[in-house]
Order: sequence, then structure tokens, then C-alpha cells
Amino acid sequence: MALCHRVEPRSRHGPDPETQIDHRLALERVSRRLDDLPEALRTALVLTAVTGLSYQEAAASLNITVKALEGRIARARKRLSVP
Repeated sequence: MALCHRVEPRSRHGPDPETQIDHRLALERVSRRLDDLPEALRTALVLTAVTGLSYQEAAASLNITVKALEGRIARARKRLSVP
């Protein structure tokens, strides 16, 4: 009796190396663009978009109003959207 079993290829987990490089390069570009923002705009954007604070929490941590925070975030996004 011959014992035979089928070997299944391992499933790949995560992106392929080329995609990983593309992601890393994109992240580096975003990081450079963030670094070019004035500190007040960068901080407002990072606290909400990256750190995940609510607008109320971010405004309180910066000791500004939510309306002022919204303005900073809008200006940061506008600057980042221009190539």
C-alpha cells in the first residue's frame, strides 16, 4: 500500500516584497509631507488621524477650541492634497 499525500502550497501571508517596498516608499513620502507642515497643523492632524483622538480630546490636549482644531485640520489636509 503506497502512502501518498498531496502537498498544498503554503498560503502567503501579507503583501509580496514589491508591494511592501511600495508601501514603505509611500509611507516615507507621507512622513516627509507631514514634516513640512507647520507644527500646529501637523500636531492637530496627527492627534486625530494617526493617534485616534476625538476632536474634543485633541482640542483639549492642545488647549484650543474644537472649531480652531477643525480649522487646523482643514488647512493641513489642504496643504497635503497639493502635489
